[in-house]
Amino acid sequence: MPDLCNRNFVENILLTLPFGFGISFIAHIKPGNIPWLALAVGLSLETIQFIISLIFKSSFRVIDINDVLLNATGILIGYGFFRLFAFGYLETTQRFGIKHKMLLAYVYEVASKSSQ
Repeated sequence: MPDLCNRNFVENILLTLPFGFGISFIAHIKPGNIPWLALAVGLSLETIQFIISLIFKSSFRVIDINDVLLNATGILIGYGFFRLFAFGYLETTQRFGIKHKMLLAYVYEVASKSSQ
């Protein structure tokens, strides 16, 4: 049973890590709003899960506040990874004088906005 709990922790966090990392590439969100966004996404996922279980009259999935908090944690960790990536990317491109073209120009723009 403890292995199942640990697996649940890891899976809920891993589920939302990519969202936390990639949200800055989709929309410019102030860093102070990220925790609120993380809670909203976690709550939305659990609400959708609840609605689906009502529609299909299934009790296969359990709605749990821990899932909301773990999903939010995954988003925050993913956003932290993005901030580290952005810092490293900006430092590396400036140090080595790398030219920003096409996709790299977009990555540079997003990384620059996140450091403001």
